[in-house]
Amino acid sequence: MILSLDDPGCTAAVVGPKAAALARLRKAGLPVPDGFALAAPASEAQLREARVAQQVERLFEIVNSGGEWRRQAIAVRASLSRTPVPLEIADALRAASRRLRPPLAVRSSALVEDGVSATFAGLFTTLLGVLNIDDLATAVSACWLSRFSDVVIRYAIGRGVDLRRTSMAVVVQEAIDARSAGSALSIDPTGAIVISGAWGLGRAVAEGQVVPDWWRVDRGDFTVLERRGGTKPLAARLDPRGGEVWRRQTQRRSTAICLDDRTVHRLAALVVEAERIFGRPREVEWALDGRKRLWLVQARPLTAVRTVEQIPDSDPIVAWLLGGSVLEGQPTSPGQVLGRARHVGRSGRMQSGDVLIAASLPPGMTAVVAGVGGLVLEAGGSTGHAATLARERGIPAVFGLEGATHAIPDGAHILLDGTLGRAWYRLEDCPRTIDR
Repeated sequence: MILSLDDPGCTAAVVGPKAAALARLRKAGLPVPDGFALAAPASEAQLREARVAQQVERLFEIVNSGGEWRRQAIAVRASLSRTPVPLEIADALRAASRRLRPPLAVRSSALVEDGVSATFAGLFTTLLGVLNIDDLATAVSACWLSRFSDVVIRYAIGRGVDLRRTSMAVVVQEAIDARSAGSALSIDPTGAIVISGAWGLGRAVAEGQVVPDWWRVDRGDFTVLERRGGTKPLAARLDPRGGEVWRRQTQRRSTAICLDDRTVHRLAALVVEAERIFGRPREVEWALDGRKRLWLVQARPLTAVRTVEQIPDSDPIVAWLLGGSVLEGQPTSPGQVLGRARHVGRSGRMQSGDVLIAASLPPGMTAVVAGVGGLVLEAGGSTGHAATLARERGIPAVFGLEGATHAIPDGAHILLDGTLGRAWYRLEDCPRTIDR
């Protein structure tokens, strides 16, 4: 049930797309941390060990029939949480982990994860800083358990994914104690590479905890076309006692750029090479260690690289809004939307076409995104998990738009341009002569 990432048997059907992609990059000679994958059938063995196979099947039936599934999901999670990893699997994990240097990174690799139309970005479990076999077994169990979380089930329903296909593999690697980390898009709507990064582990960027540094890089010679410094007051680091710890950064460090141009050049070359290996655009997660070595820790298909129609400037409401106030953030998901700004918890039910304004977007709020016309977040950047979810749904979005929740009132008219990373808005009512 365990395959080294160097094993040719590491295919998406066996170890999930996430682990399979890492194995493919490693085989091609790209810098991927050493590790192994626990194949998906092991998660089914856990269901049999916990004697919950019938409960799980009943959960699937309820979900597929449109019934109330939450109570059944709680029952499944309770049963699984009380069941240790089967002894045979625990022994195999112990043997495989002996050749790796702790601390370890343990990540889900569900068979349905990292798809083009359904990425499940950030919804399954990742645990870093695992130090020993007992913690490793617990981390693997946590990955298996996340398959039945409310947020995963809601997402699967919204994307039309059959939960029976969510069998869970797990990838275990040597953890990188990152000096800085982030994500990159191999191509954006302008034809450039986009890189985002922050101090410490990649969680700060992936989860939208900070406004990351941002680069747009030429795909030909990897020169920096545009650079924007972020605001990074927090950094996650590996804790020597296990796990991760968040550390507050000084004001000076929070605004200091986390990569020099030479490292950006090297990273851009790796991102383009990853795209070449897979033959299509990729979204790559990266880490830079204390010796300034770059590592690739994920490479999923890049969603929604598309050309979008612009609302003509001659549109009377657009022309009126372009004369109003404007805020600029990081271009996140391409497209334009014209509507009303709505703040979470202030406006009652969101209306179709509304632009959601929020400080951040925790995983539990991902279901809200499905019904909005546009998305503005004060934190986060163009390569985090929330950005991926916006792109796969085709929702124009701008992240890292600091001060948006205070500057843009609830109900204001707004023109959001996710390609340019700008939001124009007016506080006053639209003149009747041009209102629709």
